Amino acid sequence: MQAILVNVMVDNSGINPLTGQPIIYNPAELWSLGNCTMCTTKIDAKNMVNGTWHDSTVCFGEVQTKSQLPTASLVNICMLGTAIYVSCAIAQTTSNPGGFSDMSFFIDGNLVGTFVKTAPGIPGYDFNFSAYLNTSLPPGGHELIIQNGHINGSQSLILLNSITYLSALHTSL
Repeated sequence: MQAILVNVMVDNSGINPLTGQPIIYNPAELWSLGNCTMCTTKIDAKNMVNGTWHDSTVCFGEVQTKSQLPTASLVNICMLGTAIYVSCAIAQTTSNPGGFSDMSFFIDGNLVGTFVKTAPGIPGYDFNFSAYLNTSLPPGGHELIIQNGHINGSQSLILLNSITYLSALHTSL
């Protein structure tokens, strides 16, 4: 058997091609598929992988739904590999949408990174921005959780485009 390393890209609205599992967004009511009519984020879809993204803004200090207390929005994906890259669009504006981003990254239940960026207050977006990358995972299965925002924190925006991970495919000679 021989192992070949391959990059596996999982579009934000797609299925993980190696596991057959979708990316999970929780709580679902805090997420929108990009370019929704209620969303303040207006991006030209040609700048995003497969023309899609998932958008979530958390606003602490107010109840986000009638049935729950304020909570962070979460992204969950299971993967088999040794490296992972999270690609987002980053808003440069301070309103409509508010471009402050505050993300935490957990692998297998452990906090492994954060991304905090205050928008400079200019029009536009940074596309294909690596909000998180980790190239030193031990081989095997892993669970990545991305947390947008913190309880009692500032309003935070995430525009998830794709997640790519490095996996070993075993082939016979």
